[in-house]
Amino acid sequence: DCEYLIREFEKRDEVFQKLGDEPNYRWYIIVSLLQNESADKCIADFCKQLDTYPEEAKHELKKIEKKEFLIGYRAGSDQPAFNDTLSHKTASAAACYGIDIGICIYPASDALEDYFNENES
Repeated sequence: DCEYLIREFEKRDEVFQKLGDEPNYRWYIIVSLLQNESADKCIADFCKQLDTYPEEAKHELKKIEKKEFLIGYRAGSDQPAFNDTLSHKTASAAACYGIDIGICIYPASDALEDYFNENES
């Protein structure tokens, strides 16, 4: 159960959604950080926020089997190449909570639009 953790997300107006509604579902909680900042700053700020959570919420967080910050980038062909850095401090802060950091590269917008146009029902 993630009652305390969800209460903390709600207090801070995080965008989150619970996935799964079958009798034997597992909890899948997606928290979307919709800030227009670097991935490093978003993750660092979120970890600082976790530091302020009550112990009950932190205990629930520790029990979650899979925790991941997923960083999404849209591929492109513009020059120069896109460059981003995650600091060792941010990676350490995520590791303290047992949170993995994943990277997802989305197709360039033209390829993505072509895909959706081809697969419309």
